[in-house]
Amino acid sequence: MFGYITIFKDELKIKDYNMYKSYYCGLCHSLGENFGMSGRMTLSYDMTFLAIVLSALYEDNPEAVKRRCIPHPVKTHEARSNQYTDYAAAMNVMLTYYKLKDDWEDEGSLKKNALSGLLKRAFKKANKQYPRQARAIEEYIKSQHEIEKNNEKSIDIAATPTGKMLGELFVFREDEWQQPMRRFGFYLGKFIYMMDAFDDIEKDIKKNNYNPLVAEYDKEGFEKSFRDDLTLIASQSARAFESLPILENSDILRNILYVGIWCRFNQICDKRNKQD
Repeated sequence: MFGYITIFKDELKIKDYNMYKSYYCGLCHSLGENFGMSGRMTLSYDMTFLAIVLSALYEDNPEAVKRRCIPHPVKTHEARSNQYTDYAAAMNVMLTYYKLKDDWEDEGSLKKNALSGLLKRAFKKANKQYPRQARAIEEYIKSQHEIEKNNEKSIDIAATPTGKMLGELFVFREDEWQQPMRRFGFYLGKFIYMMDAFDDIEKDIKKNNYNPLVAEYDKEGFEKSFRDDLTLIASQSARAFESLPILENSDILRNILYVGIWCRFNQICDKRNKQD
């Protein structure tokens, strides 16, 4: 749903890239099997990351199964599914549903409202399975609306609801790993919010939408200062990750955390610098 938590393919070994793809396909199949075709349309790289993290943390690396699907009806491909891809699928559905409803309320988009209608049954099923996580998303949306209503200028404060929400979603079960996983998700969520704000500055200025970075955008040294803030948040997320006893697929996860999450930032900066 966010689109920033992805791999940097050029620095991945072929075997690791194939492993990553098999989890991505596994998540797609979990969405289809648990929530139907409407669930499949919510597929994202972000929740693929969560499925790999949880599978590694709880040492459940499923065997790959050869499958066919609608996008690939002829050639079989490897897919890995387990209870963690099922969990990630449910989180994907809830996040997408709430985002579509929020967009409908903010923008009056008939398309977003129609898409949320298609997801309603899947959402109700996911909501019933994971009420704690559903409440976390609801609280996030309420808090975000308050921040926008108050025209909060601090990016750190504005990013906090997203951090709290993703921190709660990263906690699969409330056990000995819940605190480091909550910290991990919290800082990664803040990073995502900050990246999204940075990505949307020009669009938000044009449409007069809320964005806590708008006031700083034209100031000298803005990009460097923002990069420093973003680096600090990313390092906190990485520190929480490194505190976890994760060995399986750690090269894939580190590729995402140390390189992949910066891909979009670098693309935005390159584009803006060329325009100057």
